[in-house]
Amino acid sequence: MEVREGEAIPRERVRVNGTLTTAKLSGDGELQWEEEEEAEGRPRRRRSLSVEREVLGVAAEGSRIVVRAFVEKENRWCCGGNRRVREREDFVFEPLSADSQRLWCVKIQECIDSLETQRQLHAKEIASALDLSKYDGIVCVSGDGVLVEVVNGLLQREDWDSAIKLLLGLSLQVVVGLVADIDIESEKYRWMGSSRLDFYVCG
Repeated sequence: MEVREGEAIPRERVRVNGTLTTAKLSGDGELQWEEEEEAEGRPRRRRSLSVEREVLGVAAEGSRIVVRAFVEKENRWCCGGNRRVREREDFVFEPLSADSQRLWCVKIQECIDSLETQRQLHAKEIASALDLSKYDGIVCVSGDGVLVEVVNGLLQREDWDSAIKLLLGLSLQVVVGLVADIDIESEKYRWMGSSRLDFYVCG
């Protein structure tokens, strides 16, 4: 099967979580397949994963492609009634040939890569144009410059007063570096005890 860059993967036979089925990757980054219901004889249920909203990452493990996702599920035991919650779940895709496996890996990764910023002020453009009704928050996996761009993009919107209330996060790798810097640089104030950390941050 030959697919050019930017094109989707047409429907083909693969195993998903051990069940032989048909799956495809649509042009807008939606993984779609059918899976069997728990009770025998019932029709297959259509499933989908949005690379943009639900996929956290992808890893090739031999002939398998493990898609790590954060999916919405119904929780019947929560808060006295049915409620939608998000949970981590892995989906294992096994294309039936090595060529197909490579293609699936490349195409899913292309979808993930298309979500990354490509140039200076790109994060600002993205934040100013996002349909915020689709998101619970934004996590910036970068330095503080991308976070600043996102905040500026939210402030440029016509609905800035509600947009700026969106939850914002910063990747842990940046935070770890900041904590280490604070710990090392505040050492000269050790005589203050643990309050030296607060003093250094605010000073």
